[in-house]
Amino acid sequence: MSTPPAAANPSTSTTPKRLFTDKDEISLLQSLLHNTSNPSFERNYTKEQIKNKINRLKQKYRHQDKPSSKKPHDLEVYELSAQIWGPKEEAVLKRRGIINWRDYPNVVKHAKETFPGGEECYMEGIEGLEEDDLKRLEQKWVQATREMSEIQTRKSQLMNRSLQRQ
Repeated sequence: MSTPPAAANPSTSTTPKRLFTDKDEISLLQSLLHNTSNPSFERNYTKEQIKNKINRLKQKYRHQDKPSSKKPHDLEVYELSAQIWGPKEEAVLKRRGIINWRDYPNVVKHAKETFPGGEECYMEGIEGLEEDDLKRLEQKWVQATREMSEIQTRKSQLMNRSLQRQ
């Protein structure tokens, strides 16, 4: 008896098996759109798998003008993605508690300096802040950085004066 060729045997196929079902993709996108935290999945997924799937769906949407196929599932994924990451992206993402940290570079910088290795906990803790509060926090860090620079400059000047007197 001979072994069937690899292409005929699905377990040895080179085509990657999809982790998320079509239904689960739609459920995930709908939960993002409607700000629900418990999408109904057919399978169990880890937080990391869900996070990666969201990132891949967003990247796919960002890099395509129109759905790549005319399949109903692809069209629905595209339409839901457009509602989530379209022109009103910031408002929808803010409702979900996701923040574009590039808008708050000083908050990120000081979180990393203050909590080395634990900055993600800090960041998660402040995700619940309103946008106005985050802007104020960013401005306070800008001001604190400016004041720290001024203090460092004064310290350097004092050191220079002391050295010049000797």
